[in-house]
Amino acid sequence: MTVAATDVRDGRAPASLPLVLRLAARELRSGLSGFYVFIACVALGVMVITGVGALSDALKSGFEKQGALLLGGDVTVARPHTRASDIERRWIAGFGRISETATMRTMGRRIDGEDQTLIELKAVDGAYPLVGAVTLEDGETLDAALGGASWPIPCCWSG
Repeated sequence: MTVAATDVRDGRAPASLPLVLRLAARELRSGLSGFYVFIACVALGVMVITGVGALSDALKSGFEKQGALLLGGDVTVARPHTRASDIERRWIAGFGRISETATMRTMGRRIDGEDQTLIELKAVDGAYPLVGAVTLEDGETLDAALGGASWPIPCCWSG
């Protein structure tokens, strides 16, 4: 068995360097072209993290400033496929004014029958909107646009 020892480190970075510097030195072994790719990857990662942080901050401040307007109130309580019981409605009403909505997914078709798409249909009660006001483009009121339909429309709720 032959054992050879040498002091030559064959161009490798010393093991005492931090990991980041060792990775950078390893990239430099093949010249600067590989190092440019490394720097580009680091820059891209920093840009993505910064972009996500900025978007998160913008959404958070938007919800803080206009949350009630976007939600239609201060709090949304959802129960899929079932209307709240009378006891639940009274408990929720103890916190303030309430408004009920019902949503369902259905298919919407063009009048000529040429095309169809999945849509979400939403029904609101007479207290809608709790915050703000509905503004239509032609200046017509919501009641007039709905043709004076009263709430609840008998076909929409089942007890």
